[in-house]
Amino acid sequence: MRKIKTLLALGLAAVLFAGCTATDTPFGPLLNEEEDDAAAMSEAAELTFWADASDQGTFETALNAFNATQDLVNVTCTFYKRAELSSALREAADKGELPSMWTTSPGPDSRSYVETGLTYDLTQFAMERKWDSVFRPSALKMVSMNDSIAGYPTSLSAFGIYYNKSLFAEAGLKVPETFEELENVCAVLKTAGIVPFALAGKSSNQVSYFLECLIEYFAGSASHDRMLALKSTWNNDAVSQAAALYQEYAELGFFETGFNDNKLKKVYELLRTRKAAMTIFDQGGDYLLTEHGVNPDEFGWFPFPSVEGRVAATGDMVQLSSTLTENEVSAAVTFLDYYMNTLVSYDNSYFTDPIKGHSIQGNQPNTAAILAAADERGIYTIFATSLPADNRTIYKDVIRALTEDNMQPSTAAAKLAEAFR
Repeated sequence: MRKIKTLLALGLAAVLFAGCTATDTPFGPLLNEEEDDAAAMSEAAELTFWADASDQGTFETALNAFNATQDLVNVTCTFYKRAELSSALREAADKGELPSMWTTSPGPDSRSYVETGLTYDLTQFAMERKWDSVFRPSALKMVSMNDSIAGYPTSLSAFGIYYNKSLFAEAGLKVPETFEELENVCAVLKTAGIVPFALAGKSSNQVSYFLECLIEYFAGSASHDRMLALKSTWNNDAVSQAAALYQEYAELGFFETGFNDNKLKKVYELLRTRKAAMTIFDQGGDYLLTEHGVNPDEFGWFPFPSVEGRVAATGDMVQLSSTLTENEVSAAVTFLDYYMNTLVSYDNSYFTDPIKGHSIQGNQPNTAAILAAADERGIYTIFATSLPADNRTIYKDVIRALTEDNMQPSTAAAKLAEAFR
């Protein structure tokens, strides 16, 4: 979810491209600003959009301003809570009643819409619009499915481990590059009376991210990609091994006692008081630390160790219906360009934009390095935030049962296979 300081007091249409020409905005000119665009839009386009309600304020500002400038295009939006949106899309897909475009995340549902021919293949469109010069490589990787560009990226979150630099130095520790080194770091910190990982199991997805990083390590990229593409089952040895090690880490005290019921407030407290050395954040971690009284300059970052070195990531994208005409696709993407230009016009302190060249504001010492690592090392997508409500409940119940009910790792793998379907 974005955290953006909106400029609602200003006239958005007047300031959106202040100081910009038709060629120096991140996404090019608005529809009808140049003769070619006006000529291309010779037909009217009435578009429907289902979006995440968490972005409603910023989205509606852009939507109203966009519609006010258009003679031929009108976009109507319906907002849903995240879990309700997934369910609504599934039901609409079954009935053949999907909207013109919709917000989603890389995961089982978005991939199934591609495989069943319900989404518009944007590959050629992306080439013509030169998306590779606009979006980060990791963002384009995130929306690539079945050898096609399956959506328009609107946010990107790359995850890794934040660590307290002084606590590491005092314990004589170096940044781990291998999984064995990470385990040694945890053991040394625990012996020194420091909690290795501060995690919030109740109000965040940190624990599920941790487990999925372990799965990447044990499965390897090729096998994990097949699992993420739903080409092979999650009920396998790699998932069982990951579940067993996650269970062992909890037993060894590598996580804070009671972490399943921790909220993020507890994580910030542990980090601020130097009682814990590490946690899992995306590139917005610097902003979050600052907002909760923790100095981000005291922290460094490293990717969760894996065999191939890929970075865990997720984000949001907009998929377009395969029923759209070329004219409607052009109108839809032009609206999305307008929306993204709205975001880059704001103070996007919590930096999740998937675009190249967007300056990072404020004191965010780790953000650029995290995003660069995602681009250079490649990414794998994590599913925790993309599952419908019922499936997400299965996932969270499994994670809790591993550490509280001593669930067998093989049983956990079988139940996770139910969630990832």
